[in-house]
Amino acid sequence: MFRQISPRSDWFLPKFEGVQPEARRKEIFASVAIPDVEGCGGFEAAYEVWCKYLRQPIDNRLCSVFSGDIADCNLAPFAESSKFNFEPVFSCLEHNAHFTSLTLNSTPLKKSAVKALATLLQCNHTLKQLHLVGCGLDADAIAALCEGISENKFLHLTHLDLGDNHIGDKGIASLASLLGKCPNKFDYLNFHDCGSGKHAVDSLLSAIVEHQLDSLSYLDLTDNKIGTKGIGDLGALVGKSTTLSTLCLSTSVFNSDLACSGTTLKELRLMGSLSPKPTTFTTFSALRMLSLTSCNISSEFVSCGILAKLRLTKLDLHDSVLDADSFVQMCGLLEKADLITSLNLARLEIKTSSKGKQLSDCVAALVNARLPHLLELDLTAHPRTPISKGFLPVLAFAFEHKTLTSLNISGHGIGDACATALARMVQSNTTMRSLQWDENGTTLNGLQLFNMGFQRNHTIVSMPSPIFDLAKEIGKSQSTAEEVQRILAEISAHLALNVDQRHADELALVHKYEAAKEGEKPQTTAAAEKPQAATVAATVETEAKLQAATVAVAAAVENEKQAAVEKSKDAEKQKEATYETPPSAEQPNHDKPKEAGKQKTTEEMPQATGTQAEKPQATETQAEKPQATETQAEKPKEAAETLAEKPKEAEKQKTTEMPQATETQAEKPKEADKLKEPGKPKETEKPIEAEKHTAEKEHKRNVASVKQYSGREASNHALMHSLEAALARMCDSSYLPAHTNSFTRDVKTSLS
Repeated sequence: MFRQISPRSDWFLPKFEGVQPEARRKEIFASVAIPDVEGCGGFEAAYEVWCKYLRQPIDNRLCSVFSGDIADCNLAPFAESSKFNFEPVFSCLEHNAHFTSLTLNSTPLKKSAVKALATLLQCNHTLKQLHLVGCGLDADAIAALCEGISENKFLHLTHLDLGDNHIGDKGIASLASLLGKCPNKFDYLNFHDCGSGKHAVDSLLSAIVEHQLDSLSYLDLTDNKIGTKGIGDLGALVGKSTTLSTLCLSTSVFNSDLACSGTTLKELRLMGSLSPKPTTFTTFSALRMLSLTSCNISSEFVSCGILAKLRLTKLDLHDSVLDADSFVQMCGLLEKADLITSLNLARLEIKTSSKGKQLSDCVAALVNARLPHLLELDLTAHPRTPISKGFLPVLAFAFEHKTLTSLNISGHGIGDACATALARMVQSNTTMRSLQWDENGTTLNGLQLFNMGFQRNHTIVSMPSPIFDLAKEIGKSQSTAEEVQRILAEISAHLALNVDQRHADELALVHKYEAAKEGEKPQTTAAAEKPQAATVAATVETEAKLQAATVAVAAAVENEKQAAVEKSKDAEKQKEATYETPPSAEQPNHDKPKEAGKQKTTEEMPQATGTQAEKPQATETQAEKPQATETQAEKPKEAAETLAEKPKEAEKQKTTEMPQATETQAEKPKEADKLKEPGKPKETEKPIEAEKHTAEKEHKRNVASVKQYSGREASNHALMHSLEAALARMCDSSYLPAHTNSFTRDVKTSLS
């Protein structure tokens, strides 16, 4: 995890020799510019320098993560280790101009870390979001952070997240002072469960109404006590603000005399054991999302019909309590509203009685509600009221739905019947994108059946594996564990294929949209493109004619060759019949005419090849053919030898481009022997012009491959540089020499 400082950071060390950081830290950073060598505003280089100066080990994870173009500096995953030191990180972030967000959620901060963070907020100019949820901050820590923010006139924070920190009345007072004095206009404020009293929250709301009324869009005051004055200020904020869209409150506060009118509030999140009063909702005409978390919803709230009047699109009732009769009535109201797109009933406890409605009635009411615009449905079971029997109609409703894209049915303990039903339904459904079905008692047989059906699905792209169910199956035997792993691997591979297909479909839609835009060009462009198309067609037709003429010329030449060879054989037979002399006496006199004939043919070859090269391009070649045949008929033997030598000359011109005069005497007897073999067929040869054309193509292809190879070599060289630098950062100095070179060689080999 930790490593030694690399030598590349020594460029900054002479500036720090004999310097106290508290006295001259700002002067040093003002005089030296940190180079942005690896992204994130030079974070890695500055972090290495501060670690070496403060004699702290370098966390290699930070250097590997914050080396690209990440805007959010999330230190929460790295701060889990007890050895993690915040001081060098906060010191290098003081003058970092890249990061716009700092996240430390659920990370306990000590006093030294809080002091370094306050100094960071005094110097930084680019941070806009600060997330410190559950960091164990107290009133003194909040006071130090507020002082650092207020002293920095160039820091424009808009997002302040301080939930789950018991800062008390003193901390809330510091925040109220910050909101009143700071020129920043905050967009997001989260003060959830700050452990403060009524008077402190009243002063905070007063500061928000006076200074943040026209900028605030999100406010969370859940689990905080609010007095009478604060209730009035909250009503004024909700009624007068034109930007507030999300409000989070406790039901105890909401049930107070909260009077507001003309609101533009779109999302309301209530949490608490009390049921909200229906009369308070009458003024929320723009409300589209209602969340009732951990609420004991009364029958009066449902029976008043407020759910149908609000025209909600999202309803969240997770971890709440509702009786069966009210649930059935609520489903009827949602059917009338006909606007619900998201319904969250996760861990909803439905109370039943012997005389009232039962769980089966609730399932039937949900199915009959239809909800034609529903996109997301969460039916995670409550531990005390799982729907193990009679749940299959819900599955049929979900997969026959034409718009539903997300479904969660975990925790009902249906067994393999759930897997079997899902296997049949995923084959026909074409809209589902996300599916969760864990904690249903699925066995290996159920998983096999589901896999058979899932392989025919092409739309689901997100489906967590049923780990809780399969953990029991894996512990039975080794063979069962291997089979489960094999099936899970097949499911994962098919999910990856679905994801790729989804991306391809999205790209196709984008291209189709762009093509539709380009299709709206004026008609003049289409008219201008017609002559070009005609020219291309004429060129293609001309090339086809030339190719046909070339084939015809080649066939005629081949016929002439065969005729000349036959005539030469007949002439030789006649000579042998007239001169009946012994072989020893005839051999010297017989070779002399052949050698003379060969010399004549070699002298006449350049002219003959030149005329053949011009045949595909000129139409006069057809007129020259009779002359060529006459000459071959007059000199059958010489023409035969000349035609036998032409393939060799053309092959030499194609491969080595050597002159024809360099033909060796060893190749001539071979050609003469070939002429004497009557039964051996001749190989067809292409015209010289076609061979030249193919040679030019090969030459161009070789030049292109050489250019591509040189470009790849340059990119590989740059990549080797970056790999060696990355290896130098990831390995210890003692480990580096022994293993870096071998790894680099392997990478070079694979790239080459």
